[in-house]
Amino acid sequence: MRALANALPASVLALSSAEALTLVLQQLPGPLIDALRQRPLVASSERMLQAAHAAGFQHAVRAAGPLPEQLAAAAAAIVTPSRSC
Repeated sequence: MRALANALPASVLALSSAEALTLVLQQLPGPLIDALRQRPLVASSERMLQAAHAAGFQHAVRAAGPLPEQLAAAAAAIVTPSRSC
């Protein structure tokens, strides 16, 4: 639990299974769940995005698809500040 708590400030959650999200949230202590919900999340589909919002995640976006490179690209985009011209 300590390792997860220490990793959270620099993390993006990739979601491809609503069931896995539910199981993880059921096993974590309340403060860690609250911290996890504050992190950005990339969802592999519209259904996963809806599951994330239903679970209390506010900063969530939908990836172009479920492939690792699609999730990674969405994760990079969500944490990279946009540059003004």
